[in-house]
Amino acid sequence: MTQSQYINDFFKTYSKFLSKELYRAMRPNGTLQSTEGIVINYYGGRPSQYLANFVRTFYTIIDFNDKDEKLNNITRYNKKLIDVYLNKIKNPLSINLEGEKLTENALFCEAIKDKKFVYTLELYYEAFYRFLNHAKNNQFLKHTVTSKHSALFLQPTIEFYNALSHLYIAYSNEKETDIHSNINKALSHIHRGTLDYYKKLIKFVDLDTADQEKLVDLRKKEFLSIGINTNDDTKINIIENYAKFVFTLLTKFPNNALKTSK
Repeated sequence: MTQSQYINDFFKTYSKFLSKELYRAMRPNGTLQSTEGIVINYYGGRPSQYLANFVRTFYTIIDFNDKDEKLNNITRYNKKLIDVYLNKIKNPLSINLEGEKLTENALFCEAIKDKKFVYTLELYYEAFYRFLNHAKNNQFLKHTVTSKHSALFLQPTIEFYNALSHLYIAYSNEKETDIHSNINKALSHIHRGTLDYYKKLIKFVDLDTADQEKLVDLRKKEFLSIGINTNDDTKINIIENYAKFVFTLLTKFPNNALKTSK
């Protein structure tokens, strides 16, 4: 399959998910479990594990390598997971987005090859996995990832989910201006999600005086960048600086120095 075909397949699957999820998301929290043993928790109306799998699948498609068998495995698992999820939703109500009629959108596929889009997505994915990896070594952070009440982990993942909604609208659109407008809106959500992951890690690390001063400077620059277009280098530099700061903190302190809940 070509990258364009993978993208089309991805958004058809996403449309299938939305057909039930747009209504179900307004219902209470809970857990779904299949006979295959796949467990899906959802918090605040969102299925946290599934959203995380969307992140992984979409990034792998954008980081396309036609010789990489991993992509086939990831997309197959993505479809299996959504089928399990939808089959467990008892409510028959659905919203027909006619996603099965989606055709390959050359304008969209070309637009997301933009270097800043790819780089911003890479920064998010790096933050996503950095958070997960360090969560494994911390009792409290591990709980935020595995629990159905994983609000700390879920919020930045929801930002990516919101980004996907804009990307879906862009992909299903034929007007070039609307495609670029929605891609830019998606970038804003990806930007916020990336910062959320790093900020959550910072909250669980002890800061010395120099670190505190550095954080003050980062927060000031972040605040002053409000209103600047996400594609602007200033915005991207802020994420890069947060990433460097967190990397320094986690290198300076061993994993067990991360604060744990009492």
